[in-house]
Amino acid sequence: MFFLCVDKPAGYTSHDIVSLFRVLTGIKRIGHTGTLDPFATGVLLLAFQDATKLIGHIPHVPKRYQCMLDLGVQTETADCTGDVVRQVSVSDTVRDTLETVLAQFQGDIVQKPPIYSAIKVNGKRLYEYARKGESVDIPERTVSIYDIQTISEVDGHQPSAQQVALDVRCSKGTYIRSLGCDIAQTLGTVGHLSVLRRLSSDGVDIAKAITLPQLATLVTIEEFTDWRIALSKEGRSVYTRRSREAVLKQLSLFAISPTEVFASVPTVHPTDFESLRLAQGACLNSLKQRLSAPLNKVLWNEQILALLRKDGSILRVNPSIADKRIAAQS
Repeated sequence: MFFLCVDKPAGYTSHDIVSLFRVLTGIKRIGHTGTLDPFATGVLLLAFQDATKLIGHIPHVPKRYQCMLDLGVQTETADCTGDVVRQVSVSDTVRDTLETVLAQFQGDIVQKPPIYSAIKVNGKRLYEYARKGESVDIPERTVSIYDIQTISEVDGHQPSAQQVALDVRCSKGTYIRSLGCDIAQTLGTVGHLSVLRRLSSDGVDIAKAITLPQLATLVTIEEFTDWRIALSKEGRSVYTRRSREAVLKQLSLFAISPTEVFASVPTVHPTDFESLRLAQGACLNSLKQRLSAPLNKVLWNEQILALLRKDGSILRVNPSIADKRIAAQS
């Protein structure tokens, strides 16, 4: 059970990356903690095996993005992958009002997710409505922008006269594409994102990410660069994968423990008896009385044994840890 941070390149869906690691590791139970748009790059946190149980419980911590906002051009997807639907001239005075406008977007704001997104409305994802040309009422949501600043470049791309490079710290659920469009509108024009890079998510920073070129050196015998081929059964014959055991050993160098992902969650240290009973599936009143927050983690040998909520619910996280705990007391 572990997490792995991947530096997703542009052109891949989040599901592509999950599928790739299923192929390379032979592990079927893999999920991700938050979708990253196909054109976007950066942090995609994967959960392996029993870590998938934890995805819905990961504490909400600020996310960080950097993006390039292209002014004067509106696309149907609010990014560089969509067809252009409108072009307008950009005033020379836009730069003069930029800082004032950005200040208006700090704090809690209301935004509407883009039609090309994975949010479900009436049981269907928004992009399904968009692809069929169907109209749908998209509910607004309140999100938090903790900080937004202009920067000199994004992922090596320097802004032109009609581009703005931004660094954004925001809450979970924020759509940076929508934020870019709203900023452009407030500036008196239209816009879309040409570059989007996620630098941190779920408390994990891009510095801990493995890139696909690094992955190639770890899991294949020969040099390999096009992972799109590896996603097809026919294409897998063009490279030689190392053994499953060797692949997992190499990936362990980049593994992120659940304890690290849940570092901000208060810890409860059980007695030997309490940890044994908890491993057996019990939720003890003696533990409940020591809970200091709505969500708490119980550690055994520095590994998460369970997550406990003040409402009395319990998530028994890692059966193998529990089995070892019971065996040690037998």
